[in-house]
Amino acid sequence: MKSSYKILITEKLVLKKFRGTISIVDMKVILRETKQLNETYPNFNIIIDYRGTDFLFGRNEFVQLMQSYKKSTFSTLLKIFITDTPKQFVIYNFFKDNYSFKNTQIFHTLEAACATNGLPIKKVKKFLI
Repeated sequence: MKSSYKILITEKLVLKKFRGTISIVDMKVILRETKQLNETYPNFNIIIDYRGTDFLFGRNEFVQLMQSYKKSTFSTLLKIFITDTPKQFVIYNFFKDNYSFKNTQIFHTLEAACATNGLPIKKVKKFLI
């Protein structure tokens, strides 16, 4: 798994991108790192881009992992997930529904995510491509 992030201070936005294969152990690391970013930038929204990744785990493994987290663990600000496979969509839709998050959105394109939320596509796209 390759990952990187960028902070857009003016826009109060955290951009994270992942590429390659992601195991359930990697997902634990991702959740831990995301929590740390949320603590460091508590008033920032986040876009997490999973395009070009392959989840090496299924819904049941993800469910077991998520049972160890409380809703309060996650930021109450906007979380946008960019996915490009049905498996990613199903897993993050479960995440959204399981915790009844009203602040979580899932998109298949970066353009749709930015347009829907009034985010600067050029700045976001420059990093997430």
